[in-house]
Amino acid sequence: MRRDALAAGKGESAVNVERLRSQTTEMNQELRVLFLEDSPSDTELITRELRKEGREVAAMRVETEPDFLRQLQEFKPDLVLAEYALPACGGLSALKATRQMCPEVPFIFVANTAGEEVATEARRHGATDFVSKQQLSRLGPAVRRSLREVGHAARLATGEPWLRDPEELYRSVVENLPLYLYRKDATGRFTFVNQRLCELWATPLPQVLGRSAPDFLPAHLAEPSQNDDRHVRETGQVRETTEEHHLPGGRTLSVRIVRTPLRDARGNVVGVQAVFWDITGHRQLEEQLRQAQKIEAVGRLAAGIAHDFNNVLTLIQGYTQLLLTRSELDEETRQMLKEIFLAGDQAARLSRQLLTFSRKEAMHRQVLNLNELVRGLAGMLARIIGEHIKLHCDCAAPSPGIQADPGLMEQLIMNLALNARDAMSQGGDLRLETQTVSLDAVHAERHPEARAGDFVCLTVRDTGQGMASEIMDHLFEPFFTTKAPGRGTGLGLATVYGIARQHEGWVEVESQLGVGTTIRVFLPLVPLPAARLSAATPAEKEVQGGTETVLLVEDEPAVRSLAKQVLEQYGYRVLEAVSGAEALKVWEEHSGSIEVLLTDVVMPDGMTGRELAERLRTQKPELRLIFTSGYSREVTGLDTVFVRRETAHFLEKPYRPKALAQTIRRALDGK
Repeated sequence: MRRDALAAGKGESAVNVERLRSQTTEMNQELRVLFLEDSPSDTELITRELRKEGREVAAMRVETEPDFLRQLQEFKPDLVLAEYALPACGGLSALKATRQMCPEVPFIFVANTAGEEVATEARRHGATDFVSKQQLSRLGPAVRRSLREVGHAARLATGEPWLRDPEELYRSVVENLPLYLYRKDATGRFTFVNQRLCELWATPLPQVLGRSAPDFLPAHLAEPSQNDDRHVRETGQVRETTEEHHLPGGRTLSVRIVRTPLRDARGNVVGVQAVFWDITGHRQLEEQLRQAQKIEAVGRLAAGIAHDFNNVLTLIQGYTQLLLTRSELDEETRQMLKEIFLAGDQAARLSRQLLTFSRKEAMHRQVLNLNELVRGLAGMLARIIGEHIKLHCDCAAPSPGIQADPGLMEQLIMNLALNARDAMSQGGDLRLETQTVSLDAVHAERHPEARAGDFVCLTVRDTGQGMASEIMDHLFEPFFTTKAPGRGTGLGLATVYGIARQHEGWVEVESQLGVGTTIRVFLPLVPLPAARLSAATPAEKEVQGGTETVLLVEDEPAVRSLAKQVLEQYGYRVLEAVSGAEALKVWEEHSGSIEVLLTDVVMPDGMTGRELAERLRTQKPELRLIFTSGYSREVTGLDTVFVRRETAHFLEKPYRPKALAQTIRRALDGK
């Protein structure tokens, strides 16, 4: 049995030696490479990478489409290496021309553009491969495979029958499969590995063949492999496992491995063969799906809480404002009521953040004073980050203005502050800074998402533990987190990045281990209106009342009672209903006198406020409509149905008594 195994090992070793000899012959030939690239330094870097393979390289670099088409004919390249996106020549356009003029020439994108979608699109149009400039170590193997395939195709075109060369056919199939393959003899020594596996282990083929795994692999990789191979040899059974491979350079690979026994002519097990493939992407997608499902569930819960919370806030702010109108209050009581009212305002902002998180709040941009926003959050941030962290606010003068959604900007600042807090478990300093900056083209070139112009810069600095460069590369990826399982969703900084992009801005990060992290958010600068710069507060207009009849439909008893009390104070006659069905009964008795319908959008009997309004409008087209909800009007669907036609008004909860009275008056006056 041992002689059979040794013979098998020698046969396979001979095949691999012949393969090495063939590859050496290929490398000694001069390689004519046509570069579609606007960076001479990148061209030189890629050329040096090709020469590491032992190749002589004759390079020709072009930047424009006419030059590229001319050199395809005159230079006659063996290989085309192209940047994906150039101003003067698109990569896909060059690929199409190459496939028409020189279909046999391999075309590989070597590009800054990242992402599986871009690579898939390139291959769909006929690219041989797609290599990121951040992973140039893949270029050499990609070029070898491409040139080998060209050689096979040429032999096939000249009529060479591949079936007469089974070794060549076997090698072609094995080397081009997207799998990792190996065989071991009865002693655990490798008798065959494919090139893809050598690249994964970062070990040349001669250093693998004839050796066992512990001779060149770290123990955490070698020991599990040996144990599973031994189990297959001893039992003669197929073994399937899923494993985590921690590879040189810090990479972690999830793989699915199928090991099968190798048998001789008498059926005796003489070795093991294994095939495995990368399932890292699938595992990540599964985890992201689980996280997304959790977030969706939390979002639904948050939306429900915020909606109900807004009813409570309507009562708190409504009754507080009513009490503040009483002249007999002493100053101390009045001041306490004002504090309650301000706390209600803060709670309303938190409620809007919950709705934004659950995507039940539409984005409402307005001109904001960033200094006011930062200072307004400072008190809450100080309580959240804890006493062990000292908060500093350095705001620019004059105050910078931005066009932004207040709730989203508060969420952005909150996420950055919480992220900084988590990096300073032993305490430290957290500094929020605002400033206006003018960026030039040099800065824009250094930062891919930046652009020249005038911007507002929000800076968040911490003195925490800092981050290594490999972590910063993934910092804004959704679901990426360095926290322990269960301690973070990986969405905080991804949300910051998304909010910045929504507002035509971008994020830049600097970090150093043991020193701290600085995150800068750049947003377009807009001038603040003169009224925002003035310290004077305009006098509040007196709210006009009336004697008209209002049909009030609200299923929450306390909110309905408050609304009725407010409207009656302003002189209106109020008819109440707790549901759509009850509102129809009230309408039948008083339709002639009802001039305004004030209804919640969501009601308990299945009839929505919108459906109720449509039914009553068919009977009385001039009926004034006012909708209320804890959600925004865009989310409730009213924005396209009534409000944009200017045939209805919308009052978002929590609302104040004066706002309710003003909305009723505007509706009646047709404003």
